Amino acid sequence: MAFIAKLVEWNPSFKLWASVERIGKMALSCYILQNVLASFLFYGWGLGLGGKVDALTTVLVWLAMSVCQLGIASLWLRYFRFGPMEWLRRYIASLPAGGRMHDSKAVPKRPD
Repeated sequence: MAFIAKLVEWNPSFKLWASVERIGKMALSCYILQNVLASFLFYGWGLGLGGKVDALTTVLVWLAMSVCQLGIASLWLRYFRFGPMEWLRRYIASLPAGGRMHDSKAVPKRPD
């Protein structure tokens, strides 16, 4: 991490930093997308490439997925403020806990 911080400090206008920042704004969405894609590619319920490809191919697939995510994040954030999973997380966090809108002590009782 310190090495990356030094790189940013050394050259803050490098275009890659802006792309990495976009990935950071959509971190949860990109994390889930990468896991779903990798699972589909390498596990038996998908293409089942796990154990059939060498380490170099695995790294190249990861690199290709990462580059695609840079493009997807850039495109998505042109039109939306948050990634889809970030939006969903914010929405769920805004729901009232336990189905109650107000604290029962704060809401006056109706006269019977």
